[in-house]
Amino acid sequence: MENNEATNYQKRVIEEKIELDGNLAKLSSFISASPVFLTLSVDERVRKKKKKKYMQEYSNILEERIAGFAFQQHAEEAQIRRWE
Repeated sequence: MENNEATNYQKRVIEEKIELDGNLAKLSSFISASPVFLTLSVDERVRKKKKKKYMQEYSNILEERIAGFAFQQHAEEAQIRRWE
């Protein structure tokens, strides 16, 4: 993958995490503060809480991937300097 393609890919992952975290914050707020949440069926409340859990896990995975981008870039720069 060329550097520009990698950069675009990395930007998309970062944008995805930002969007996911925004949606996660809204869902968390709905679960913890909305009186509407309590009017939902028990099954639906359980599904919403499961959704929140999996969204958080996915956000954590995206965070790890973003951290990996920085490590990968550093390693590539070190390799380039080694060959100069």
